[in-house]
Amino acid sequence: MSNKKILENPFWAPFVVPTAIVLVGSLIVFGITTLLSTDRNHRDLVRELHNKTFGNRWVAAFELAKYISSQKIPKEDFPFLIENLEKLYSEGGDDLRTKKFVASALSALKDKRTAPFFIRSLNKETNGELLLTLIVGAGELPLDAPIDEEKVASFLDNEDEGLRQAALLTLARRDKISFFQEKIIPLLDDSSAFVRYAAAIVLFEKEIPESYEKIREITKLKVETSPFDAGQIEALKINVITSFRKAVKNEVAKDIVSSWMEEESSLKIKGELLNLESTYHL
Repeated sequence: MSNKKILENPFWAPFVVPTAIVLVGSLIVFGITTLLSTDRNHRDLVRELHNKTFGNRWVAAFELAKYISSQKIPKEDFPFLIENLEKLYSEGGDDLRTKKFVASALSALKDKRTAPFFIRSLNKETNGELLLTLIVGAGELPLDAPIDEEKVASFLDNEDEGLRQAALLTLARRDKISFFQEKIIPLLDDSSAFVRYAAAIVLFEKEIPESYEKIREITKLKVETSPFDAGQIEALKINVITSFRKAVKNEVAKDIVSSWMEEESSLKIKGELLNLESTYHL
């Protein structure tokens, strides 16, 4: 099972604004959208997917996922795409690469009519990379779409770090942190710093006291003594500031900002803190 860190991929780098996770289709679409080009439209690509052989079918699936992510598909074509993509996925068998891109294409539609597909697939699949794509896809659904949040939460203690992160961020986007806080609080001691700090930020937004120590830890992060690069540290700190705006009446937040201002060396972060203080009279 894959243990790839989501935050090492630039697409996820800001777990950054956890309440507005950027789940544009799938991790696997980001960064390679310019490698292939095509004059075919989505209907052409669906037909090609039906006609391709096992060995190279994934290329058409990738092109379709890329096309849907970057083009404005007419709403009237959504039923055609959903029906065909779900059929192609169900016929995918052991062709995990094709199934992953087909799931990404369904995710890119951001249509709640795909919710039954994601619920069904999350409860059926066992491959780590495929599950990661499906959790991301479930998180991309409109907030009024029903998903199996209990199933998503079951991945919070999965051995795969990527699945833990994806589950946490999907629950955060759907504002279910308080509901699942008993499962999320243990993540503050996760073996992965990526997971620990993501958990701290989403818990702090709900003013859950167990998160305070880790939030203070984030404000003191330095490249020399952490697993993060400078850009990731900056993104983490901006995300903490965003969470402060949601918990602005919290006295702990005021105390943290006060000491943070004295220790912070980044001019950008200091500027954000000054803006926070002046806007909310901290």
